Amino acid sequence: MKKCLVFIGLVCSVLLPGVKSTNTGDDLVETPVVDNQNVPLLAMFDMTKVNKRIKAYFSETFEKRMSNLVKMKLEDVLLSLKIDEDVKQYIDSMKGNLTLDIEMEIKDYFDHVKRNLTDALFEEMKSFRNSLQEVKQIIANQSDNLHGLNICGGILQDCGDLKGTGCTSGMYILHSSSKSLFSGYCNMDDNGGGWTVIQRRQDGSKNFYRGWDDYKNGFGDPTGEFWLGNEHIYKLTSQGRYQLRITLEDWNGDTSYATYNTFSLGNEDSSYKLTIGGYSGTAGM
Repeated sequence: MKKCLVFIGLVCSVLLPGVKSTNTGDDLVETPVVDNQNVPLLAMFDMTKVNKRIKAYFSETFEKRMSNLVKMKLEDVLLSLKIDEDVKQYIDSMKGNLTLDIEMEIKDYFDHVKRNLTDALFEEMKSFRNSLQEVKQIIANQSDNLHGLNICGGILQDCGDLKGTGCTSGMYILHSSSKSLFSGYCNMDDNGGGWTVIQRRQDGSKNFYRGWDDYKNGFGDPTGEFWLGNEHIYKLTSQGRYQLRITLEDWNGDTSYATYNTFSLGNEDSSYKLTIGGYSGTAGM
């Protein structure tokens, strides 16, 4: 029986059991084999190509997996960065909207305050302008009688403020508690003076048969025949307690008087209701 040594070259993807390396490089591998008659044989395998293929396979697989892993991680990072950027943009947008809302609220508040202050100032100026216009109108209405205008007491609450001042009878500017300015005639001669004259009839030069508005606002010339006006009398007598003195004189120059310790007029809503009482004097009831 012939014996032969068989060299078999195989390309293997795995290591065979019982493989024994003959050198440190693992390029050649010895392995026992048997023939068909169970005769022991020794085969030498060249593992260089096998190792190269295995290395190439693992290298390619590892590179693909690492590439995929890096790609996935990179996508995760990019997604995270995108989410962070979206969140940042949303926060910036919310912060901008919140700042804008606060600024608008502050602006609206100060605009409201400014409007209120402007309106209040406008009303005060309007009131002052009206009062000034009333003074101008009074002076204009009395331009023919300026020679008789007595500024001894300045602006008075009523003619009673002149008592004891040495001022003489004449025209004065009166200022009631309602801030209404008007000119009036003060009698500083009768019964100690300080009387605010509300009516004078002496020569028939004025018609006293008039309507409601004329008696409300007054008419005539305070240095001659006139009626002071129900509204002025109401404002004067609403300031405190007043007396009414009526002085009468006939064509012969004989005089008499009547004094009422209580005198006042109500407002227009009451139709200027008259309250009077406490008579004394020589003119009779």
